[in-house]
Amino acid sequence: MLRISKERIIERLNPHTRQALQRASELCIEASGYEVTVSHYLLALLDQPSNDVSRMLSNLKRDPSVWATKLRQSLETMRRGARELPQFSPMLLELLQDALLLTTADLGEDDIRTGAVLIACARNADRYCHFYIFAEFEAIDPAAMTTGFAELARGSVEGKSPRETARKAEGPALQSESALQKFGRNITDEARIGKIDPVFCRDAEISLMTDVLCRRRKNNPILVGDPGVGKTAVAEGLAMKIIEDDVPEPLKGAALWELDLGALQAGASVKGEFERRLKAVLDEVLGSAEKIVLFIDEAHTLIGGGGQAGGSDAANLLKPALARGELRAIAATTWSEYKKYFEKDAALARRFQVIKLDEPSVTQAVTILQGLRPAYEQLHGVYISDAALRAAAELSARYLTGRQLPDKAFDVLDTACVRVAATLAATPLGLDVLRKRIAMEERAAESAARDRRVAAEGAEEDGPARIESLERLREETAALESRWAEEKTIVAQILEKRRTVTTLDAAPEDLAIDEDEAPTGNAATAPCQPMDPAVTDPETLRAEIRDLSRALAQLRGNDPPLVNFEVNAASIGQVVSDWTGVPASNMSDDDAARVLQLGDELRAVVRGQDDALAVIHDRLKAARLDIVRANTPRGVFLLVGPSGVGKTETAEQVARLLYGGRQFLTIINMSEYQEKHTVSRLIGSPPGYVGFGEGGVLTEAIRKMPYSVVLLDEVEKAHPDIMNLFYQVFDKGVLNDGEGREIDCKNAVFFMTSNLGSEALMQNRETVVGASMEALEKALRPHLEGHFKSALLARMRILCFKPLDHETIRAIIKLKLITQAARLAEVRGIELIWDNATEDQIAGLCAHAENGARMTDQVIERWILPPIAEEALERTIKLEPLERIEVTARDGGFEVTFLPQIAERVHSDIAAQVA
Repeated sequence: MLRISKERIIERLNPHTRQALQRASELCIEASGYEVTVSHYLLALLDQPSNDVSRMLSNLKRDPSVWATKLRQSLETMRRGARELPQFSPMLLELLQDALLLTTADLGEDDIRTGAVLIACARNADRYCHFYIFAEFEAIDPAAMTTGFAELARGSVEGKSPRETARKAEGPALQSESALQKFGRNITDEARIGKIDPVFCRDAEISLMTDVLCRRRKNNPILVGDPGVGKTAVAEGLAMKIIEDDVPEPLKGAALWELDLGALQAGASVKGEFERRLKAVLDEVLGSAEKIVLFIDEAHTLIGGGGQAGGSDAANLLKPALARGELRAIAATTWSEYKKYFEKDAALARRFQVIKLDEPSVTQAVTILQGLRPAYEQLHGVYISDAALRAAAELSARYLTGRQLPDKAFDVLDTACVRVAATLAATPLGLDVLRKRIAMEERAAESAARDRRVAAEGAEEDGPARIESLERLREETAALESRWAEEKTIVAQILEKRRTVTTLDAAPEDLAIDEDEAPTGNAATAPCQPMDPAVTDPETLRAEIRDLSRALAQLRGNDPPLVNFEVNAASIGQVVSDWTGVPASNMSDDDAARVLQLGDELRAVVRGQDDALAVIHDRLKAARLDIVRANTPRGVFLLVGPSGVGKTETAEQVARLLYGGRQFLTIINMSEYQEKHTVSRLIGSPPGYVGFGEGGVLTEAIRKMPYSVVLLDEVEKAHPDIMNLFYQVFDKGVLNDGEGREIDCKNAVFFMTSNLGSEALMQNRETVVGASMEALEKALRPHLEGHFKSALLARMRILCFKPLDHETIRAIIKLKLITQAARLAEVRGIELIWDNATEDQIAGLCAHAENGARMTDQVIERWILPPIAEEALERTIKLEPLERIEVTARDGGFEVTFLPQIAERVHSDIAAQVA
């Protein structure tokens, strides 16, 4: 059975149950609860005098005060400490839905009464009731309460009004007239009173929809698109056109009603009830003097709807009217549901005209956000900059994969607005965390002191470390509180001046308003006293706002803001960063500077491959400007060379520097695809095969992260037929998965690694080091053409990674040691130093190795780290300090010296080397 929406349930509450729901919310907020529960609601019902619950408990000889006491006891066990407004618990919504079904089916009422809630709760006491109150519900009989409801509730203030009684007496004629009101909502009426948001960038789709609706027969459009592209918004856009009288003659004066299939099915468990309700709706639409257009959202639920009740399929009931043109209906569904349900029912599909709704572009999404910006500013009480709207569209399109614009952009913007509004009133998160850490440390100190007072076994002394830590936390908290107060003062001044500027720009004549006529509202928007001439000059105020903004930026420095006065691009970036894990610093509006610096940053990490890195950098710079050939990936590179020269590291660093982290790198070991049939693991199994619908390793990675790096490692080991898959990827930038979906690969960078020809490179090491990239590519091509077809090689940029010379090995060793020293300092607070002889010794051990820089890691892990780990563990056990470690070369090996104190010795500073 479909669930009834929360909005529909609340609409069916009578004034007493609605007031009780509001009071239950207040009780939850007062207790800082996370959810409004059944116990909150029952307690609110008991607080109302002379309602159904009060009369029924009195007639059943039950004491309401006992019930209230037990309900309060149950509330004391619930979790507290919520900082945001609570939500209605799912259990409470289920109870209200049961009460609605009981109201309509058993009590013959239209709206939910408090007595219906009590009976519904008693019917499933073990589900809805806390154990404190469970015994009270066990003592009453819900069946007897249902049959004797009229007598038990006699005298209740919820008795039927004369108007309701007269409406019941008028019989079936009026019942059919209210079918649409019961099972639908009038979108055009909501548009007239301003409850519908304006619709942007969908004029073409609305025009197509009106063309179909005005046809003589089969005038039923179906909006098909991915979730979140705005299918419902297009229908609402038609309602706006209707009230503006901007539609063809057949649609002028029409009413657009949304049919709620969930409400139709709710409580229709008796055979024929669902059909009766749907027939009543159709009769009302077809017999109405007013033109009515039905909108059926999630239209795939039509197929099979009502069938489980033993009656006819809802779609079969609609087919005759849809085919004859008597009923105008707009349906909406997703592509997957359309293929699954509509395409299998050709008789139903032919009655609808498909209107495809594509995801709007980033530019269109910005336009949509700009159109709805006032609604969000009014709701949250914050200012939203235009840069924030652009960032919301661009960053959500780039990083929030698997969802569509504009829905995901609105979610990001809405969340950013909530956060900015919260900073204006709530304690900053960082300050709240510090306060809780202080409280935790104080509790730990008090606990230790308690053990010491009674000489408990294992009692700990308050060491200097704990005292120092607590004092440091208090100093940090005091500094943060001071900055928070200063930021609030500056932000308040900025907001006040902005309000004044807005007032001056909007209505300058208001400045001369008579004092008796001045509105009594915000003093910033309704000045009643003579003002300083400087204050009335908008340019002067704007200059003061800029000065205050600079002062605020100087106060913050590089620290995150504690109080925000507007939603800007940084606010949007922080939200996306929290959702995706991508550092916010990599989410600037323009990554041109990052692409320009990419070459230098790559050369700082990948040593000895400057020529290959320059080619990669040149391609990515051109791709950033979109001046490369259209419809191709950002880059396709085949990295050829011996093992351990930096091929895999290059791909990892491009993912980190270009896209924001190694999580944007997908590594596929092609040695696992040596059989032809394993192609299904890359793109997903086709229909009818095991694994269909699970997706492929390659296609799912690109679909979820279109802006990413794909590394095909050891590509020469894959089956040749599998490599045929990449012709279209490298040439057209698209790939079809096993389910027929087209995967866009244009924003990905592809790296492939291979060891083909590495023996020849190693044998001619001296010649290779000084050779150009073009000469090396020409020399390697015969080796490559033995494994890859020429057409595939033509779609790649072949780059030779040269064998590492002695100086490059030395540079890599130094980099590895610096990284290890930084790791020791960060994790254990130990300083690691070494001399040049140590680097020479490691280089000597790696001189004859064929695995390149990988040997340096093995030497460090085998000869240097083991004695360090052993000594550090021993000193940890003995509680002895270890502050410095010196590594020197001695007799073909390494001598490691451990110093309890920092020795007076002239040596290069590790911190400087790391920097």
